[in-house]
Amino acid sequence: MSNKTNQALPWAVQTGRCADGNHAAGPALRRSHPGEATAFTAIAVFTLAVGIGANTAIYSLVDATLLRVLPFRDPAGLMKVSLALPAKMIANRRGPQQPDDMVWSYPKYETFRQLQQVFQDTALYSPTTVNLTGTDQPERLRGEMAGAGYFPVLGIRAEVGRTFLPSEDSVAERDFVAVISHGLWERRYGSDPKIEGKTISLDLRNYTIVGVLPAGFQGLTGPADVWTPVHIMTANNLSQRWSHSWSMVARRKPGVSVEQAANAVALLGPQIDDAHPDTVFRGWGAKARTLEETRLDPAMRKSVLVLFGAVSFVLLIACVNIANLLLARGTARRREIAIRLAVGANRWRLVRQLLTESVLLGVLGGAASLALAYLGVQALAAVNPGSTNGFTFGRRLSGLTVMGLGSIRLDSHALLFTFAAALVTGVLFGLLPAWQGSRADVTDALKSGGTRPRGLINGKSILIVAEVALAVVLLTGAGLMIKSFGRLIATRSGIDAGNVLTVRVELPPALAANGASAGFFSQLEPRVAGIPGVVSAGMANCHALAGGCNFTIIWFRDRAPVPRGSEPTVGVHFVSPDYFKTLRIPLLAGRGFTSADRPASPKVVMIGETAARRFWPSESPIGKPIGVGQGGFGDRAEVIGVVGDVRYGQMDEPPLPDVYISYLQSPRASLLIYARTQGNPAALAGAVREQVHALDKDLPIYDIKSMDERVRDATSKARFSAILLAVFALVALILAAVGIYGVMSYLVTQRVREIGIRMALGARSADVLRLVVRRGAVLAAAGIAIGLGGALAATRVLATMLYEVKPGDPSTYAAIAVILAAVALVASYIPARRAAGLDPSRALRSE
Repeated sequence: MSNKTNQALPWAVQTGRCADGNHAAGPALRRSHPGEATAFTAIAVFTLAVGIGANTAIYSLVDATLLRVLPFRDPAGLMKVSLALPAKMIANRRGPQQPDDMVWSYPKYETFRQLQQVFQDTALYSPTTVNLTGTDQPERLRGEMAGAGYFPVLGIRAEVGRTFLPSEDSVAERDFVAVISHGLWERRYGSDPKIEGKTISLDLRNYTIVGVLPAGFQGLTGPADVWTPVHIMTANNLSQRWSHSWSMVARRKPGVSVEQAANAVALLGPQIDDAHPDTVFRGWGAKARTLEETRLDPAMRKSVLVLFGAVSFVLLIACVNIANLLLARGTARRREIAIRLAVGANRWRLVRQLLTESVLLGVLGGAASLALAYLGVQALAAVNPGSTNGFTFGRRLSGLTVMGLGSIRLDSHALLFTFAAALVTGVLFGLLPAWQGSRADVTDALKSGGTRPRGLINGKSILIVAEVALAVVLLTGAGLMIKSFGRLIATRSGIDAGNVLTVRVELPPALAANGASAGFFSQLEPRVAGIPGVVSAGMANCHALAGGCNFTIIWFRDRAPVPRGSEPTVGVHFVSPDYFKTLRIPLLAGRGFTSADRPASPKVVMIGETAARRFWPSESPIGKPIGVGQGGFGDRAEVIGVVGDVRYGQMDEPPLPDVYISYLQSPRASLLIYARTQGNPAALAGAVREQVHALDKDLPIYDIKSMDERVRDATSKARFSAILLAVFALVALILAAVGIYGVMSYLVTQRVREIGIRMALGARSADVLRLVVRRGAVLAAAGIAIGLGGALAATRVLATMLYEVKPGDPSTYAAIAVILAAVALVASYIPARRAAGLDPSRALRSE
């Protein structure tokens, strides 16, 4: 409005006094007190800061994991090419790896490379771990074996030196070279600019460092520190066509679309299957997807999007809250607006003025939200897998996921999002108040008492119903996730995880050759068991809830052979005799392993309870002969014992059939040491390291965790989603309560004269109390009813994220309805009590 129009406004409106010097006839005739305006602004800005700040934090997670461009040259041209498992093998598959993302063997890759016509270059890579030796502080490093084309395909150039040459991709090449990460270069070599040409000892083998990669590149399989050529492996190892351990990345030729490349790869699948026929499973295929598609596990992708949807609900509720406050404030300004209209103000000009005020509130809320967003981003960054030995949620994540989760930050994208959110919300919550305020009836508004609300259904009532409905949807989703998480953590893993330390020791190939690893670990186990404070010690190749332990097929040597490809599968675990005692896994039948079970002794195995029940449902399995497809036990082994089930897969997976083999009869190069302690397990990690170094000073221990930590890791994904949803739901509940309270308070203020008349005519305080509470209850009931219907539809997206809880769980819906009803009644009761305590004489003088 122009200054001229402002000057034309009556002095009574500008100053809040009538011509005789008395106060204007009521609150509707006065401008807001400066303190009231300040309080209104503070409440609005804080509400928006919470809503926008939470959205910015979650947007940063979405941006890091789903939206940010991959840090490679022309990432749109990159594809991940995988084998696809046969249908029969998928039916028997266990573990986290997706059936359509099976890795390659080297011979199959060579066949594919020779046949394909759609990629200009392809490259193999595989995760590995190596011992950095020859230093005072040996260290276990993660790395990748990669073909010479790996770095060129990705467009990665060395910061110092070079990457691999084509000649180093030859089987005949035996001058071992390595490329190291920028982080390792800084940490172990002090950023030495002359690092090129120096020697590094990995697994007791000397490598020449030929290059240092740029900061930030960690590989495609995880936070790697060292890269070695594919052909450090022997020609014999690379010739194994069933040794599936290689992933493939490829770059499309110019002009070849994603669909054309995917179709061409699918057609090559049967040809590769014919060139390398599987004697057990036929029907192998091949599949190509963009690297962008593979950057995040599908379950995590869904979790991230659900969280973003949930936090958007919080922002919507905040917008509804501010809209309600503006509507209520607009009601108090009806006389002011009517006078502006009466002296010639244009309605569109008034709409712009009111929208400008709301957008300004949005911008202030957006600016204030940055502090909350920063705190939220810091909390989200705590899930970075790089800080937890590359493992999170109970399983190893891909390197692309590590890149995403490890780079959550408030950057320019987040700031732009905050600015856009502030503008959009400012317009969103200001539209209805501006539209309704500009439609004020001049004649009615200038009358005394013209501010009395008309009817039950008005703008504020509709918004309250919407606010409660949104809160119900969000609270229901959070309630389902919390209940699911409760069921998950109550699930028995099959072990006693309390006071158990786990550390991994892996022998380099030179020390593990010819079964020498059995002798090393046979000496190590009693040394660890003898540490003061250790109750017992055991060993195994894989821990409970790992989600990626070995599996293989099983044969029953006293039964008729089944058709090839129809053999059942079992988990296979290599353990020490004291493994079961240390983790307190009960022996249910037969006997356990002993030190007498050696390579020269008859082969024996133990089985889990589920295996006994499934394969020998009506008889004892003790003494039964079986064959197991790993560990050299494919011919014949005798079942000597049955133990309780252990969940080696995800926590929400039921126990599957498991077979145990003594590591003394089938030596392993890498084993986890379990030490049950009398006190804090972490305090004994140093003592375990000393015992390892007493046997070999160059062997590092790594993957150091208590079993309690591993159990928590296995439920981290569910815990993370449940906690965030619970926080968002709590904020939504508070905002809904504040919204109901604010509207009912304004209702009481607007109806002061009416309430005074009712009480003067004989109405009791209880009648006034019921009048106000009933209004709030009706609005809340409508919102709850609509919200429950919306929740039934919305929570279906949570179906795959819930454990032993259905999306339509009636007890959760009933609990949420009761909680919202109780909050609404309390929020209505407080202003109702104030109305019931009004003095009729003072109320009648208010206008």
